[in-house]
Amino acid sequence: MFREEPSYMALVFLCLAIFSYRSLEAQEKTIYCGSDAYLQHQQSVDPNLDRTLNEVAVQTRLATSTVELRSRDTIVIPVIFHIIYQNELDNLSLALIESQLEALNQDFLGLDPSRDMQQYPQIATPYIKFIFAPYDPNGKPSTGIIRKKTDQSSFTRRGDAIKFDETGGSDAWPRTDYLNIWVGVMEGGYLGYAQFPGGGKAATDGIVINTRYFGRRSGTSLGRTAVHEVGHWLNLQHIWGRGCQEDDGVADTPNAEYPGYGCPQERETCGNRDMIGNLMDLSDDNCMNLFTQGQVDRMRAQFAPGGFRESLLYSIGIHPKEEECNGCEGNPPPEVTCPAPQNLSFFIQNGYFKASWEGMAENYVFQLKLPFMNQWIELSRSGKDIAGYLSGFTAFEARVRSVCGSEKSDWAFFQTSSSDRKSPYPTGSTFTVRPNPVGDIAQIEWMPIDFHYIRGETTLREIGKHTYLSLYNTNGVRVYHQACQDEQSASVNVQGWSAGLYFVLLTDEQGYPIHRAKLMVH
Repeated sequence: MFREEPSYMALVFLCLAIFSYRSLEAQEKTIYCGSDAYLQHQQSVDPNLDRTLNEVAVQTRLATSTVELRSRDTIVIPVIFHIIYQNELDNLSLALIESQLEALNQDFLGLDPSRDMQQYPQIATPYIKFIFAPYDPNGKPSTGIIRKKTDQSSFTRRGDAIKFDETGGSDAWPRTDYLNIWVGVMEGGYLGYAQFPGGGKAATDGIVINTRYFGRRSGTSLGRTAVHEVGHWLNLQHIWGRGCQEDDGVADTPNAEYPGYGCPQERETCGNRDMIGNLMDLSDDNCMNLFTQGQVDRMRAQFAPGGFRESLLYSIGIHPKEEECNGCEGNPPPEVTCPAPQNLSFFIQNGYFKASWEGMAENYVFQLKLPFMNQWIELSRSGKDIAGYLSGFTAFEARVRSVCGSEKSDWAFFQTSSSDRKSPYPTGSTFTVRPNPVGDIAQIEWMPIDFHYIRGETTLREIGKHTYLSLYNTNGVRVYHQACQDEQSASVNVQGWSAGLYFVLLTDEQGYPIHRAKLMVH
């Protein structure tokens, strides 16, 4: 059910998120996400922020109601890392910084193959890519990293000392053109904190990450502290509140009473299963991996016309103005027109496999890794699918990347486990749900025949025989189920259903998805 936008006037609760210190120390510690407390402090010193925050809230509501928001065009954000250190142990290596950028792109480009689309059909991909800023504010080439030695042994939230040269930190680059990420030792056990859109001054805009929780370090410290804080920077709230009546202003995230410390995957607190895997919870890094469509809409609304982060679409950090280039001719901005493949599909049966994807590149590299092997087997393709036969294997890893001249995209990973329910059916077949929105009877219709291909052989499946129609609410609970047999349509009476978003799924007798759609009930 759609919920009211959270009132920033009332957003005064501390984000004292307590969960176990993830493998960086043997002894458990109490650690915190400081974003909500930081916002409360900013509001206390500048009452005018409330007006700006409410303007952002109104723009977000308007933008999330438009169809155009659902574009899959990749948004590219230049990042400037401010590495603040007192001793050389905290002068983080390039490899660790690169691992943090990879972690951001894995989750914001939807490249984690472990996302469970069956349990949570509302999972969506933001299609936001982060790169090292190739140019500084003066148009000069940049590495995207500033290293600053300080005489400060640690920093706190209050005062934002880490964000200013004069207080032992590093001045921000313009928020209109860059994402500032400050990394330093923090007092009080804080993981980090973020400045919400409109939640502070331009000179403090960005996120701060405690050195100890930065980058990929172990199996349970995978760089998702920064992912979480960037979510706040893009206007996402925590998915839990002080009780079941508080929510995050997103329709398809179930309410939760308190954070998901650790990894309590079966926990229920507000009459539904808590979404422990959501990246805006406070679960362990190896337990969370997803955003929902509502969260994606909310983030991308910041880049819509009039959105608080819209100017980043035209960042001088990627495309410096000619008059600011100051002799950097011959160093054109890097092309960012090689996005990773999307809409990945993988099917395996009786030793045969077929992988397919969508993309704009002329060439792709497809790789397989068999069980117990440490190396990837590489196959280059000019098309957008590949098929083969691997006798004796029922599961293996697979990935694909775009090749655009000399540039290569990030890897996109297939979900290939034997329990995988990726559909072998191609997209584009007719599937209608009307009226939509609906208040009484929804009519659902589909085409009778579709095809899929394995190794060049055409196999005919008659859709309408042994198919099943199911509807799920945004909590992942199935609220309707029907065996269709020879039918090619169904009438679903939604009278008495709670208003809000539902997911329609048509599957074959093996459980493979044939069609998906969304239905709004009013």
